[in-house]
Amino acid sequence: MKKLFFASLLMFATICLFAQTIGKVQQDGNTFTTYDKNGKKITSQSMPSQKLIGVGYDFFLLQSGTNYTTLDANFKQIGRASFPNTEGIGVGNDFFVLKLRTTFTTYDSKMKKISHVSVGGAVSGTVSGDIFTVNLANSKQRYDKNCRAK
Repeated sequence: MKKLFFASLLMFATICLFAQTIGKVQQDGNTFTTYDKNGKKITSQSMPSQKLIGVGYDFFLLQSGTNYTTLDANFKQIGRASFPNTEGIGVGNDFFVLKLRTTFTTYDSKMKKISHVSVGGAVSGTVSGDIFTVNLANSKQRYDKNCRAK
């Protein structure tokens, strides 16, 4: 049992060690460049017809039509899915938010649904850190990635 515990601990530590934090992703036409938290360039890649939705702690989200793709700092694909008729609202530290009419749905970087909330009268939304904000006509409502009101 101890061997299994230490093997698991070693594997977790290795994953954490090699997961690269993204400080910024810059788009120049079809070319995307990732930078670390110190502003040092990690790498660049040409990706035609992609729109940058936002940057999380260790991934970023691109959209092309109804297709959304999450990538790590070295452009390795983490997840990809099609979400018709949705609007990419933004990316938090470890999640992103899509809007379909008045429903806001949160997903992790592997495209696994975390939660959703329907907000009547929702006009738009923004994401910052661990919170997303739904803008209504005359007010705002704040939620965490599990769609609990804050």
